[in-house]
Amino acid sequence: KMNAKIILYLFPYFFFFFYRPEFTGAECEVPVNTCTNSSCFNNGTCIQGSGVFTCSCLPGYSGQRCEIKINACDSNPCHNGATCHSRSGSYACSCPVGFTGSNCAVRIDYCANFTCANGGTCNNGLVGASCNCILGFTGQYCEVNINECLSGPCRNGGSCVDKNNSFHCVCPQETRGSLCEDGM
Repeated sequence: KMNAKIILYLFPYFFFFFYRPEFTGAECEVPVNTCTNSSCFNNGTCIQGSGVFTCSCLPGYSGQRCEIKINACDSNPCHNGATCHSRSGSYACSCPVGFTGSNCAVRIDYCANFTCANGGTCNNGLVGASCNCILGFTGQYCEVNINECLSGPCRNGGSCVDKNNSFHCVCPQETRGSLCEDGM
C-alpha cells in the first residue's frame, strides 16, 4: 500500500516519478487530512483543502497559521491625543477631557445644557462651559447686574440711578451736569 500517488512517465531512456503526497488509499483516491492539532495557532480552526489546509483565525490574529497577533492600535484609530488600548481584534480609546465617541473625535458640547442670562454667550471650554457677559453684567451665568453707582459717581448730593452698563445722576436743583458737578 502506497502513501502517495506516484505517476510514472516513460521517456526514451528516462523514468520520471511524480510524488503526490496529498492522496492515500489503495488507488491514491483518498485525500490526506493535513489538519492536526498544531496546524493552526492561537485557537484558529483548520480547514482541510485538497492536500493542503488553511486556517480560519479568531479575531485579533492573522497569518497563514494564525501566528500573527493583530494590534488594532497600529492604525492610530484614536483622535485628539486619546490613548489606544488593543483588545482581542479590536481597540478601545481613552478620551482626553473634552472629547467623546468611540474614537474620541467628538468634541463635548457643554453649552448644550448651559444657559447664560442677560445676553451673555456660552463659551464651550475643554472642561466645561462659561459665560462671556455683555458689559454691565457679571457672575457665572451673567446673572449679576454691575451696580455702577457703587463708586459714588454723582457729586454735590446728587442721587445715582443704576442702569444696564450705565447710571444716571438725579441732581439737586442748585446743580447740573451729568455728574451734578456744576453748581449754579
